[in-house]
Amino acid sequence: MEKRIENLEMHVGYLQKSVDDLNHVVLEQARQIREIVELIAALQRVLADVVATVQESGEQEDTSRKG
Repeated sequence: MEKRIENLEMHVGYLQKSVDDLNHVVLEQARQIREIVELIAALQRVLADVVATVQESGEQEDTSRKG
């Protein structure tokens, strides 16, 4: 009976370590996802600025051709 309890305690210890390791992985992935989301938002802002600049440039060329 005592051996069985020892085996169960070892198994619980192993499972607890696995849960702790997985928790660490999940937290790290959550941090990485937040960072990626921030980078995507920054890229969207830059892209919007580029599109606006290109559109303004195209409009200026159109008005200079007409004039």
